[in-house]
Amino acid sequence: MKSRIPEIHGGVRMLVLAGLVLAAQSASAQTYSITDLGTLQGDRSSACAINSAGEIVGKASTSSGAEHAFLYTSGTMIDLGTLGGESSAALGINNSGEIVGYAALLDGSYRAFIWTGGELRTLASLGGAYNAAYAINDSGTIVAEAYSSAGLPQSFLVDGVQTTDLAALNGNASEESIAASFGINSSGQVAGYRYLTTGNYHAALSTGGTLVDLGTLGGTWSKASAVNDAGQVAGESYTSGNRGIHAFLYSDGKITDLSTLGGANSTARSINNAGQIVGGSTVHGSNAEHAFVYASGRMQDLNALISPGSGWVLTRANAINDAGQIVGYGTINNHQHAFLLTPVRQRPATPVQ
Repeated sequence: MKSRIPEIHGGVRMLVLAGLVLAAQSASAQTYSITDLGTLQGDRSSACAINSAGEIVGKASTSSGAEHAFLYTSGTMIDLGTLGGESSAALGINNSGEIVGYAALLDGSYRAFIWTGGELRTLASLGGAYNAAYAINDSGTIVAEAYSSAGLPQSFLVDGVQTTDLAALNGNASEESIAASFGINSSGQVAGYRYLTTGNYHAALSTGGTLVDLGTLGGTWSKASAVNDAGQVAGESYTSGNRGIHAFLYSDGKITDLSTLGGANSTARSINNAGQIVGGSTVHGSNAEHAFVYASGRMQDLNALISPGSGWVLTRANAINDAGQIVGYGTINNHQHAFLLTPVRQRPATPVQ
C-alpha cells in the first residue's frame, strides 16, 4: 500500500502556510495611534469634524461645567466662546479653517454661528428661537437648519450674505424639499432628509434644485448625514419591519446596508472621498456602542485597531478626512473625551516561502 505520510505532511504544510498567510494579512491590517484631545478644564469633550490639515472642532466642558465649542490645532484646544449665553458647539470646519455650529444667546435661545478670522458671529437670521449650522464646504457655503413656527425644521443654504430656503429651491411642495440638512460637498450637493405626507421621512440628496429620494433599507424612515465629492451618501435607515436601524451607503443609485458590529443598530456619520465611512454600532449581546470604520466592504470595530493597552473604549466616530484621520468620542479613565485616530503605516508583509 502506498504510504499516506507524504500526503499528511503536505496537508500539515498547507495548514501552516494558510496560518502564516492569515497572520500576515492580520499584521498588515490598518491600525491607528490615538490622541486624547482633552477638555476645556472640564470632564468631557466630543469631536465632531476634521479638515484636511487635521484641525478638529467639537464641544468640551469648561471648569463651570458648561460646554463650549472648540478648535483643536497644533496640539492645543482653543475655546471659541459663545454668543453671550452659556453653551456652544462647533459642528463643521472647512479646509480654510472656517468653523460653523450653534451658540446660546443671553435669553437661552440658540443661533447658528460662523467662526472666521478669530471671531465668532451669528449667521443671517434664519428665523425661529433655535437654529444651527451643520457643515461648510471649501467655497464657504453653509448648510443650516431652523425650526419654523409650526415646530418643523427648515433647511437653508447660506452663501456669503445670501440665504436660500431649500424648500423654495426644490419646489416648495412638502414632499419636494429637504426638511433637515447635515452635509454638503464641494459642488454644493446637500444631504439630509425630507418629510413625506405619511409623516415619515426619507434620506434625500439635493443638487441645485433637483431632489433625489434615497429610499430606505426596507423600513419606514431614513436620513442622510454626509455626502462626499463623488455624490456618495452615508446615513442610517430602519430595516425591513423596522426591526433595527442600520448604517447605509448610497452610491450609483443604490442603497447598501452596512450591517452592524453584531448588535441591532448602527449609524453612519461621515464619508470621505475614498468612500470610507465612520460611525457607531451596538455590539453583539449588548446595547453598548462602539466606533467603527467601514472600508472595502467591511465594517471594523475601531477598538480592535488601536493598542489593547490604551485604556480607551471608543464609542462613536463622527468624522474622517481624506488622509484617513478619524475623530469622535470615547471613554478614558471613566470620562468621555474627544479622540483623534491617525493611521499607522504598516510594513509590507514578508512573503511566505
